Amino acid sequence: MSKRKTDEPSPVVKALCGSGSKGDVDRDVAAIIKKEQAIFDAKRVIYSAVSDWIGETVTEGSDVPIVRDGKTVGYLPKDLFGSDQVEKVTSASKTESKREFENKVERFAKVTAAADALMNSLNKLSHLERATLNYGPFEFSRKTNLPVEERIVREIGYLYSAFIACSSLKSQSETAQKDALRELEIRRTGVGRPRNYAAYAVALELARLYAKVTGKRPTYSEDPNGVSGEYTPALRDVFDSLGWGDISLSGPAEAAKSMITDEDLDHPKIGPMGGITGLSIS
Repeated sequence: MSKRKTDEPSPVVKALCGSGSKGDVDRDVAAIIKKEQAIFDAKRVIYSAVSDWIGETVTEGSDVPIVRDGKTVGYLPKDLFGSDQVEKVTSASKTESKREFENKVERFAKVTAAADALMNSLNKLSHLERATLNYGPFEFSRKTNLPVEERIVREIGYLYSAFIACSSLKSQSETAQKDALRELEIRRTGVGRPRNYAAYAVALELARLYAKVTGKRPTYSEDPNGVSGEYTPALRDVFDSLGWGDISLSGPAEAAKSMITDEDLDHPKIGPMGGITGLSIS
């Protein structure tokens, strides 16, 4: 199989630019469209599964409820870009290369260093300098028409908020970096790597979604007569929608359920989306 030169456009780029072999381009574009359609179908399946888990309809794209003892106690938060746990499940189907993990490790390391540097700089300020930075003009801090996130930051103080954010970011990025390094080592050595990384990743993210929504640990239930329970049928449907009908559930499902933590089960009770924090404004 011939290799493409580094300065040569990919088949998809050629298609968009109107050049390249039409047969090759058509196949590549068709593959991309098929993959995106599969992800779209998987999202529909996931929202349907969530609806079954909690006994009420959750429409696509809406906030995903957190249910405990049959009552909605909050909603899963979305990140800065509007992505939620459902998006994490489908995104996990896109297998990352070794190079992508190397880049991820580098980016997380930079976040850790930046957070640490800012905290060190703030620590060197005098008490007067800290007081100067910590609070904005009083009249602005009391405005009620500001976004809830900004109101909270102003009440706490800029400096203290920065410390809290940087400390959390440093901790989270260090953990994420360790996870990426561990996966990178697996990809480098091949030792312990699942047969299908994407399948294991999707199973884990779906298990986390199930745990956060229901407060229950997922179980793997499958026998010659088929699948049963709540998590296993949903995983089978997601795999099928992604075109993975020939992939066994046992390995990914067993691995996923063993990785669910108490933190996944004890999700914070928050209101519907009111911004990146997921807080509601009263």
